[in-house]
Amino acid sequence: MYPLIISFGELRVYTYPLFIGFAWGFAFQFAQYLINKLNITFDHFKIFTIGLFAISWVGAKIFFLIFSLTENFRQHLVSSYFWLGGGFVFYGGLITGVLFVILYRWLVDKTLTREKLIVLLPALAFGHAIGRIGCLLAGCCYGKETSSFLSIHVHDAFRHPVQLYEAILLMILGVVITKLIFKKINSDLIIALYFIYYSVIRFLLEFFRGDQVRGIFFDLLSTSQIVSIFILASAIIYLILHTRRRRWL
Repeated sequence: MYPLIISFGELRVYTYPLFIGFAWGFAFQFAQYLINKLNITFDHFKIFTIGLFAISWVGAKIFFLIFSLTENFRQHLVSSYFWLGGGFVFYGGLITGVLFVILYRWLVDKTLTREKLIVLLPALAFGHAIGRIGCLLAGCCYGKETSSFLSIHVHDAFRHPVQLYEAILLMILGVVITKLIFKKINSDLIIALYFIYYSVIRFLLEFFRGDQVRGIFFDLLSTSQIVSIFILASAIIYLILHTRRRRWL
């Protein structure tokens, strides 16, 4: 583990927040690249992404607070260290981010079509992958103990590098979606692909997780697995409804 990447005198740079910064920065730049490459008119893109970042950050923190912290709940709620430090649930950020996009389109910019919004998906996948590498280096979200040759030594045991598994799968997802965007594949299919793909891999990878902070229900499923089931079902319904609509049109 390398939770502290730079330590020089009073200067300390922690790995996880550094990689979170890399993740958001890369995601923004990549989405901007796609917008320019595809000649998409995306008004006020910077303002939009700032709002998306803020809402997703709060959502990820709230989910962590609700599902992971069972003690000192009120103290964390009013702690600046909690809100500005580590401790996120990706699904919390994803769900609140989607809600922000829906409200933004409804209240601010009705020209924000799905054809424009899909540029966010590969950027999100790549940024998420970078964030998972930050988790690996910081030692959070670690895997179960294993004797596999793929194991890494962390927290006094050889464990699955589940963060790396997810990062690789997310990179693949980002590459696939980027290619589909350039091939002008229907945006509804791309949106459904992202949510179906990620919910499935997240559900499966949770079985390799060894940390208990994420919450376990019924001694079987984690919070993220329950959310994955909900998102998978929603994405399949979304795909079916939009496929039927295109047939009727």
